[in-house]
Amino acid sequence: MVCAFKEQEDSIRAVRSEVFLIEQKVPRKLEIDGADSDCVHAVVWLDEVPVGTGRITTDGKVERVAVLKSFRGRGVGRMIMADLEAVALRGGLAETRCHAQVSAQVFYERIGYEVAGASFIEAGILHVPMKKILGGGASTRS
Repeated sequence: MVCAFKEQEDSIRAVRSEVFLIEQKVPRKLEIDGADSDCVHAVVWLDEVPVGTGRITTDGKVERVAVLKSFRGRGVGRMIMADLEAVALRGGLAETRCHAQVSAQVFYERIGYEVAGASFIEAGILHVPMKKILGGGASTRS
């Protein structure tokens, strides 16, 4: 389900809190950045429970992709990414990009993303910039 932040704020925050704040120990001030209302969000529900979420900026940057640990490996991440990439295409963008945690790099490669630069630390976690050419619109910046 694709939505505005205010439509599913409690569900989005619940998933992100579990993954980023509790599991990964990301500082709250870094996770809650004030940009949510400017993004389109995707939320995946299984058995009436929100189990995954992610967001995309207007210029095609995918951010805050989070899947509850017990639901990983079940295609939830693919559903989130498919929804966010569809948003990008509808917005006329030719590519999406992200700062992928290195632990999730293989996931992103499996769905067509390529490394687009050197790894770096963000929120205390090793990340790598990645991008995916979607086609169908003007290219976003790298």
